[in-house]
Amino acid sequence: MKKLATIKTSADVSKITASRIQNMKLEKLGVLVTLDNGQAFLFPLMTSFQIHRCNEFLRSLNLGMEIWFPYDGSIASINQYAFMISNCMNTLRIKRMMDSMELPNGVTPDELNFIVLGTLSNKDKVNLITAKVGYLEAKVHEAVQMIRKERMVQA
Repeated sequence: MKKLATIKTSADVSKITASRIQNMKLEKLGVLVTLDNGQAFLFPLMTSFQIHRCNEFLRSLNLGMEIWFPYDGSIASINQYAFMISNCMNTLRIKRMMDSMELPNGVTPDELNFIVLGTLSNKDKVNLITAKVGYLEAKVHEAVQMIRKERMVQA
């Protein structure tokens, strides 16, 4: 890792290029976003405004997901937020794959992620959040085919 920069303002957020995000995860201090060049950014989550700033960043990725912090004082809510962060990263990977695919109208990265994580993970008995990118790409193509078939039946 090159250097860890703490996000304090909207100008700091603008330094993060979505296409260069390598990983996102919830750490003790906040959400750590690592770029492909080793640069890392930390979104602290100590105040409601810091949580808001992080959520706005996640929404700016246009993944078609509902982004929120379900804090109710329990450790379960922190775990749920950690899952959402890893799910955002997985959905971002899918969004990148979608850029090179011919898709039916209106398909969102979140919709494909839902099919991949639900239907295809259960069918293959594989955790597709941690799957290798090449394997995930094959599953994204499979999910697109499922959507096409479903829409043909409905038409």
